[in-house]
Amino acid sequence: MAVTKSRLGIVGVVVICVAVAAFFLLGAKAEFKVTSLEVSPSETFVGESVTVSANVKNVGNAEGTYKCILVIDGVEWNAKEVKLSEGEEKVVTFEVVEGTEGNYTIKVGDQATTLTVSPKLFVGAYSQEVLQAVIDEAAEELKHKDLINKVVILAYKDQEIELGFYGKIDSEVVEIVKAIIERRAPGVPLEVVENVTVITDSLFTS
Repeated sequence: MAVTKSRLGIVGVVVICVAVAAFFLLGAKAEFKVTSLEVSPSETFVGESVTVSANVKNVGNAEGTYKCILVIDGVEWNAKEVKLSEGEEKVVTFEVVEGTEGNYTIKVGDQATTLTVSPKLFVGAYSQEVLQAVIDEAAEELKHKDLINKVVILAYKDQEIELGFYGKIDSEVVEIVKAIIERRAPGVPLEVVENVTVITDSLFTS
């Protein structure tokens, strides 16, 4: 049977459409690039948390999901998946706490940086943020147990935590504060004072 000119035209259009569709289906794919790897802070102390952040961008021409793997000293430590459309970028973060001193190589994708962890050999090795967190937690616990009204001072001063009472020392309050110090900042001295009448440089008052 003879093929008419109109049928040839239709066949040609179909072939072209199929070829274009195949090009887009086979040629479109997601590609990812990791940039701006940061550790904050880059120097810390044993047991304190740092934040690792990496910028991930989809430089391909299709939507896709990237598995962002955090590697510490050659060992996969954690992983998160991030879905990105064409051209989209997002910041992926991880929280890291190291229990041993040393210099650690942090890697995400082809990016690398260093984290330095120092030992806690003295009270001053704890950051002010950690010490304030101890005080805040102790205050909340005392409020929860309706014991806060006995306390006039709960503060960090001269490399120790001060605990002052309006009157006699309450042993239950002291034990609560001691337990929180031991859990969050072991080794920090606790100075307990009774019959406090003057508040000086207190970080906390009831």
